[in-house]
Amino acid sequence: MAQRSIERGRRQVPLPNWLAGRLGVGRAVLHTPDDPAEDRALIARSLAFLFLAGATLSVVWLMLPHEQRTEDPGVIAMTAGAYAVGLLLFFGFDHLPQWVLKGSVTAATVVITGAIFSNHENGSVYVFFYLWATVYAFSYFTLRQALLQTAFVGVAFGAVLFIQRDVWQEEWARWLMVIGSTMAAGLLVRFLTGTLRHRSLHDPLTGLANRTLYLKKLDEALAVTDEDERPPSVAVLFLDLDGFKYVNDSLGHHVGDGLLTAVGDRLRATARPDDLTARFGGDEFALLCRDVDDEADALSIGQRINEALTEGFQVGDHELHISASVGVSISGTGGCDSGTLLRDADAAMYAAKARGRARCELFGDSLRQKMVERLEIENELRPALERDQFEIHYQPIVTLEDRHIVGVEALVRWRHPVRGLISPGDFIPIAEDTGLIVPIGRMVLYRACVQLAAWDASGGPLAGISLSVNLSARQLPHGELLANLDTALARARIAPDRLTLELTESILMDEESGPAETLAALRRRGVRLSLDDFGTGYSSLSYLQRFALDELKLDRSFVSGLGHGGSEDAITGAVLALAGALGVPVVAEGIEHEHQAQTLRRLGAQHGQGYLFARPALPDELERSLGGQPEMRLLAS
Repeated sequence: MAQRSIERGRRQVPLPNWLAGRLGVGRAVLHTPDDPAEDRALIARSLAFLFLAGATLSVVWLMLPHEQRTEDPGVIAMTAGAYAVGLLLFFGFDHLPQWVLKGSVTAATVVITGAIFSNHENGSVYVFFYLWATVYAFSYFTLRQALLQTAFVGVAFGAVLFIQRDVWQEEWARWLMVIGSTMAAGLLVRFLTGTLRHRSLHDPLTGLANRTLYLKKLDEALAVTDEDERPPSVAVLFLDLDGFKYVNDSLGHHVGDGLLTAVGDRLRATARPDDLTARFGGDEFALLCRDVDDEADALSIGQRINEALTEGFQVGDHELHISASVGVSISGTGGCDSGTLLRDADAAMYAAKARGRARCELFGDSLRQKMVERLEIENELRPALERDQFEIHYQPIVTLEDRHIVGVEALVRWRHPVRGLISPGDFIPIAEDTGLIVPIGRMVLYRACVQLAAWDASGGPLAGISLSVNLSARQLPHGELLANLDTALARARIAPDRLTLELTESILMDEESGPAETLAALRRRGVRLSLDDFGTGYSSLSYLQRFALDELKLDRSFVSGLGHGGSEDAITGAVLALAGALGVPVVAEGIEHEHQAQTLRRLGAQHGQGYLFARPALPDELERSLGGQPEMRLLAS
């Protein structure tokens, strides 16, 4: 929408591109330096305005009634000269060197002084232009250059007062008033432009550098490194606070802002004196570290930051504890740009989060390879959906007592024409991130329901079983979920209570997606709801009552250690006993050995699935393996 507004703004300026560029309208305003002192076009326009406006006012003065002797050729010459310089700046600024642009202020002082000399006793009308020239100098030049320009104005005006002392009275008083006012106006403008420049380059909440200033300083640091041909010495550290969202949601944004300010102060105090600390927005921070010896040195900085953040923060009446996931990237031997370093540090930060948070990860060759592979998969995902490369495999759910099939879980697989069968762990997270899981999930739901109806129609060993389909966190808040479900059930003509939707705990924890309302709507339609990967989250037990779940699936991490008489047996038995007391059936996942199945049965589990009974298979393969019998003993390994 913002881009369309810009496009409309462009069309509303009926000017040629060359003229719009010199006036600073339309397309010209989209790409300008953040620092006004580096904006050649802005400096040239401002100085051109000084010359052209001054010359035009001079022409107006000459046309008004005045004493005859003011019509000296010198006034006309100065006016023509001002027009010439103004037009040169306006039309040719992109071909003029920087020193010519800055020298134009000195030229303006010469023109103003010449006009005052030529105008004799009426020359005071031009004194005001001294103020203009000085204000521009303080706006765009260094402080030393601006002070030199003011001194030059003082000398020029002093010469005017001395030479025309018969016209000007109280010369020193006039000189002090004019130069003092000029200096005061220049310093005021310097303060205002400096304040605005600081605000444009710093975060208003923490006072740290913002992304714009960070990137500018990073580019400068990389340029110095390349010029000196020094070994890798610039490191980028990208930080994301762990669990900051829960502070905001539970205690309010004012406490969150206080925490961000405290974190910024802690980071600034922990960083080395020459390091630049920045806030990119939200709970993201970055450090720019120069003169880093090697990767170990960069990692030690990140680890020191992690240690500093482990100490609590006192925000008002709240004592808060927070950690950060830190990603580190270090410049190479040449050709490394700021965008690449930031991207690599960001990728390393996400790797730190994936590996447990509150840690520091360095971007290296292995992570780079993973990024390349991820990008390849992401680029091929959408065409794979369009080319029907996904297929549905079904894994049986059996009774542990007699191994009869009571249901199947539909599992999507990607059969790549070159890579072969791609594991769901390699493409499902990417589909989640890109949103492609929504059309993929819709396809799985449709095909699985139709397959269930086909098994019913065949009258074979799989007729009448139930169907379990995984529901993604991206699907739950999606507006089409309920409509897709209704369409799938209607198309297959199966009863809703034969369909079980498996949810992960992360879905139930996301209050913003409104799970309670959507789950209530699903229950009204008669479908069953199951909590997948039970036991791996933080508060799974509370969800059993809160959302009235029909089933829970015991995570394979509980099952893997069963059958040896250890604590795993006791923990699993307690979980099964609690679920039984609440009247919630349990399906144990990941059963691979007979002793695990026997232990689960002894502890009270009734259903299970895993490689002991059958691997996920295509419908035809599953039917052939059964051999017409609805039990899995022939498949046990």
